[in-house]
Amino acid sequence: MTTQATMPPTTQASEQPLRCAYCGTERPASELQTAAIWRNYRQVTALYCTDKPCALYAQMAAEG
Repeated sequence: MTTQATMPPTTQASEQPLRCAYCGTERPASELQTAAIWRNYRQVTALYCTDKPCALYAQMAAEG
């Protein structure tokens, strides 16, 4: 009789909730978008909510 080892189920990165870079709410990856923000003359990309203006607010906060 051959016993086959079973591996524990792994969670994929898309299933794990990610955080919005501005408001910090946890959401699935499908509800986040990547946006480029200009901060200190450099372009920084991060994940932001798709249904709220988090990317816009992050840009305004970076400008001061």
